[in-house]
This record gives sequence, C-alpha cells and structure tokens, in this order.
Amino acid sequence: MNDLDLAAMLCSRLCHDLINPMGAVNNGIEVLSEEDDEAMRAQALDLISYSAGEAVRRLQFYRLAFGSSGGKSNSLALGDARKVSQGLLSSGRITLDWPETGLRQDAELNRTALRLLLNLVLVGVEALARGGTIRIRFEGTEAAADLVVTAEGDRAALNDVFLGALSGEIASDGLDARTAQPYYSAGLAKVLGVPIQCSTLPDRVELRVRMAGTAA
Repeated sequence: MNDLDLAAMLCSRLCHDLINPMGAVNNGIEVLSEEDDEAMRAQALDLISYSAGEAVRRLQFYRLAFGSSGGKSNSLALGDARKVSQGLLSSGRITLDWPETGLRQDAELNRTALRLLLNLVLVGVEALARGGTIRIRFEGTEAAADLVVTAEGDRAALNDVFLGALSGEIASDGLDARTAQPYYSAGLAKVLGVPIQCSTLPDRVELRVRMAGTAA
C-alpha cells in the first residue's frame, strides 16, 4: 500500500463520520420546503441546527487530527486539542475527562505529537462501542511527560485486527477504512520515535506514549 491508498482510506473514514449529520441537515431542509405545519418546521430547524453543529465539531477535530491547521507553524497549543476533543464528544454516549491540570493548556506540542494525541482519542472512541469515559492525563514533567489515554466503559475493548494496526504490525494490504486510522496513529508514533503501549483490563483500555522531546 502506498501513501495515496492510506490517504484515500482515511478520507473514506472521515466521509463516513460526516454522512449522518449532513444527511440530517438535508432531511431538515426537505421538511422545511414541504411542510406548512409550524410545529414540524420548528422541529426541522432544531434538527438542522443540531446536525450542522455536530458536523462542524467533527470537522474542527479532524482538521487538527489529520490536516495541517495552523499554517506554517510546527506547533499547536495543547488547549486547542482539548477544546476540539470536547466538541467531538459533546453529544454522544462518551464523555471526556480532561482536566486543565498537568501540562499547561497554553503549552505547545509539535504538530505530529498533537495529531497523535487526537488520534489516540479516536482509538479510545473505538474501544467504547457501548459508551463510557475517555480520560486524558499527563504524568511527569513538561519536559518528559507520558500521555495516558484511558477508555473505560461496559465491555471496553479493541479487537486483534485493530490492535495489529495500532502497533503497525498488520500488513498494509490488510487495511480498510476502519483500520487505516490506528495504522496512521502507529505511523505518527514512528515519526516521533516512541511506541504506543496498550494495556487492556476488563472494561478498560489504556494507551500510553512518552511525549518527551515533543514540546515546542
């Protein structure tokens, strides 16, 4: 598999995640154009407002996680990552526990490290098919901190294929739109020269990465 194939799979994943809210916006517009009943029109407006907001929050997250937001800057503020993660999880069955402690929220990580952080949030989402909580913690000092992403919830788990992609050990020709994202995470970790350590317990998945040398 070449980089273009991986990019195509990631694009497929992002489009899949945006279809539902954008489809709901379209449905709401159709109701507005066909209905005269004020109650139905009010419901349609609520649907459009909610779904459009959901699409925007996802796009803001994906822009940092996969794009080149920030122009020519090689670093981005940690607080920006926290903000878009809160937005991504604001309306679902998964809650985010990321206190403004540990590393300063105005502390900056290099772009690759911040992308890895956000992609590990997505890995946590994958582990919580039944909902739960994603916890973000930084252990250590700003110069040598471990990022710890914990997903806790009913039957929290990652299957072997997903774990293989996350470790970078899966054959690239065995990837699909679902496993391309953890494989991309493994690639980010490789660029940084750090392994992604994954441990699993009943109803709990913990991801740990050493962020030393990634602060800007």
